[in-house]
Amino acid sequence: MVLPDIRNSSSQKLSTAALQVLGKPKKPVQSKPSFPATAKGGAAALREVKKARARLLPPNVAKIDGVDCTVEFRGYPAALQFDLGGRIGNVVINSRTAEVLKGWRVVGVNGERSMPSAHVSEAISSAQRKSRKFNLTFCYGDANPADADEGPTPAKQLKDGEKDEIEKVKAQRLKLKEEEEEEAAAARRCAKAKADAEAERVGQLAQQEEAVKQLATKEKEDRWKREEKEREDAEKEAQLQVAREKQEKEREEEDEVKTREAEKRRSKEAVEAAEVQLAAEREADVEEADAAKKRAAKARKEKMMMIEATQAKEKAAAEEKVAAEEKVAAAEKVAAAAAVEMKKEAAEVKAKSSALEKSAGLPSRFKKR
Repeated sequence: MVLPDIRNSSSQKLSTAALQVLGKPKKPVQSKPSFPATAKGGAAALREVKKARARLLPPNVAKIDGVDCTVEFRGYPAALQFDLGGRIGNVVINSRTAEVLKGWRVVGVNGERSMPSAHVSEAISSAQRKSRKFNLTFCYGDANPADADEGPTPAKQLKDGEKDEIEKVKAQRLKLKEEEEEEAAAARRCAKAKADAEAERVGQLAQQEEAVKQLATKEKEDRWKREEKEREDAEKEAQLQVAREKQEKEREEEDEVKTREAEKRRSKEAVEAAEVQLAAEREADVEEADAAKKRAAKARKEKMMMIEATQAKEKAAAEEKVAAEEKVAAAEKVAAAAAVEMKKEAAEVKAKSSALEKSAGLPSRFKKR
């Protein structure tokens, strides 16, 4: 959306009739603007026109009317903090930050203002994806030079007369109203979408809560059933335990009775056996005493016989020893006599040999060495 921009010229000023057609401004003013008719009052006329124009605009749009405002944003993965819309798609229709106001128009991305307004949305999406930080330039009131189809400037149209100027201002006000209605409709759609999403989220939460409650109820019932079953099992187990203890006690009492009877029977048998054994031991003692006497007499007799046999053996051994000594002495005498005879024979043989050597004259090698 472009509003007429009035530059320094005394001929480019609004008339009193134009102000009457425009009607009262949205905000009360202290005095009606007056426009000098001379060329010397061109700057004052421009200031008055800007004031009148600002009164026709909302405060958030009038804040940057004819002035560039650059804001830095964070790129991916941070989300864009405002929504764009409008006829061309470069007007802020919803803002979630105080730095950007609703109704502002994006005219530049990262300082680039040569792109057409219809391509601003794509440039913003590309800058957000590719950069960690990017700058956007916002403006209101001036046409984008890159838009070739904008037509002639409002300043030239003002020269054709006040009627054309009034019609242009009316058209601009109508456009502004349409854009505001469009923004309001977009806001309503956004609010409706948010309300639908919130209702859906609330419904999902309610379903989840209901599911959680049902699950909790089911778990509680299952826990009660388990506890009831455990109590029944515990009671049955306690009854069985009591029955087992009773049976065990009865068995122990029966075993104890049987044990006492067995002990009495064993004691009686032991007494009887002891009496029988005592009688047998007495008889055995008598027999053992007789047998001991017999064994003692037999042992004395055997001992005497052994002593006599030993003495006979000793005597025979002494006689054998004496005989053996006599035999040895006789053998020694015979051996001594034989040795004497052998010596004599040897002496005779030697004497005969010496005589034969001398008589025969044998060489010395046959002599005894």
